[in-house]
Amino acid sequence: MKSFLAAAIISILILPSASAVVISEILYDPDGTDTGNEFVELYNPASTPVNLTGWVVEMGNGNDGKWKVWAPLEGSVPAYGYYLIGQRNIFSRDCPAVGADLQNSPDSVRLKDPSKIIDTVGYGEKAGFNNPGMYEASPAADVKSGHSLERKPGFLIPWGGNNQDTGNNSADFLEREKPEPQNSKYREAQAQKILDAKRILSPLKTSYKPNVVVNVSLSYSFLTSQIGLVVRETNPMGIIQIMGSDSADAENSVWAESTEATDSSFDESTHVKWLMGDRFPLKDGTINYIFTTPPEAGSHKITGEWKTVDNDGVIYYGSFGETIIEVIGGPLSGFIEDIFGNPMEKANVTLVNKTVVTNQSGRYEINATGNGNQTINASKSGYLVESAIINVTKRLVFDFVNDYSLVPEELNDGEVLTAIFRWSKNRFGDNKILEVIHQWANTQD
Repeated sequence: MKSFLAAAIISILILPSASAVVISEILYDPDGTDTGNEFVELYNPASTPVNLTGWVVEMGNGNDGKWKVWAPLEGSVPAYGYYLIGQRNIFSRDCPAVGADLQNSPDSVRLKDPSKIIDTVGYGEKAGFNNPGMYEASPAADVKSGHSLERKPGFLIPWGGNNQDTGNNSADFLEREKPEPQNSKYREAQAQKILDAKRILSPLKTSYKPNVVVNVSLSYSFLTSQIGLVVRETNPMGIIQIMGSDSADAENSVWAESTEATDSSFDESTHVKWLMGDRFPLKDGTINYIFTTPPEAGSHKITGEWKTVDNDGVIYYGSFGETIIEVIGGPLSGFIEDIFGNPMEKANVTLVNKTVVTNQSGRYEINATGNGNQTINASKSGYLVESAIINVTKRLVFDFVNDYSLVPEELNDGEVLTAIFRWSKNRFGDNKILEVIHQWANTQD
């Protein structure tokens, strides 16, 4: 089997973790009619399942501070998994909600076992609560109709579970535009050995020049039997060609589609999805695609996530990690002349710590070693050094002419008159001519 952990740079975000079952998502104000469409989702961040028999979810009215049973629970929430309580239109629910509709802000939902309160989530204006026990520290902000309230990391890190619990509702929850109710068939796989994954780039470098074609190989290796796989690769630089896949199993069906395009063209925001499915367990394989680095310098992050399904219908999901692509500025080129308009052969051009020499026509080319504002210098023995600040974001042409022309350290009267003549023709500005006069005034007779 091939190893499948993310290559290149992996970014790990450490968040405060819950130690017990938590309320992970609440839809209390669906679009349209609330009745029949509300849900409360639980998440178990532990490595063992939790029996929910005898537990209840209660709804609280922030105005009067009273609680009512919304749903008595049964069954269990799996390790690193979810449990869904929903009204009649939430068909994927694990448990029905038997109480009235959840209140819309400022109100609350809490989870209780037979002996104690496990978790409490209040939402809405703090001043609207009659009972401070209806939220933890500070209530979460009210969300728009049709949006849900979701515990972090949530959609910020889709494969990271819903395990942030600082004891402060306002800090632990965020607004989710598209609710995602998940039942006990879903498992967050960060601590489970389901799939190994690796992203390999060719050529593999720490930084790339603009407009370079890069091949990406996504290798996957199953550690438990799975019959379906979905891979989403998000590449801000776009994907110009999908090379297909290599699999150890000819029965695997593989195809690709864009979630944001209807033809073979891909824009910069495209997520590309590969689906594999069959009645038989999937085998290890590789998906290949190509992209081109952009013409402008910058840092770009490629992310990937996967979901699998097994014969029991359990859905696991995880990540391929992140790969950071650094694109350095393109080559800089230009021309150098002296103050009299003559090409400057064998002049030095320095950018950061790199120096090149001009040819007989005064031309130079130098590669940028980074991005952003940098100082470029032109110099030659017997002449004053000229400097400029340039912004390296893409291929750049910078000529040392006119205001940036090189000035001899010593000038005779004829050279000064020539310079003034060029000045009168708007070849360079007032500051340059004053510099010339100053140099001439300080030249030894």
